[in-house]
Amino acid sequence: MKQHFCQVVENRILWADAQLLAFDAPELARAMQPGQFALARAGTTFDPYLRRALWLYANAGAGVAFVLSAHDPLAARIRVGD
Repeated sequence: MKQHFCQVVENRILWADAQLLAFDAPELARAMQPGQFALARAGTTFDPYLRRALWLYANAGAGVAFVLSAHDPLAARIRVGD
């Protein structure tokens, strides 16, 4: 499992119960394929085990976008630039 540190470039409601998180992560964007997911955690927490499954929504160029539940605390807490 590879670990990537990346910056959030977009965080918005996609549908009523889905949140879109987009990251500036060129290496990750090149590696991701349709049907894959990534495990993410907020950089502000010290717990290495509580990670969320983010499902690939789109990847293009240097960016990658994931979808997670809009009710997830990570979606409410994370901000653009984090």
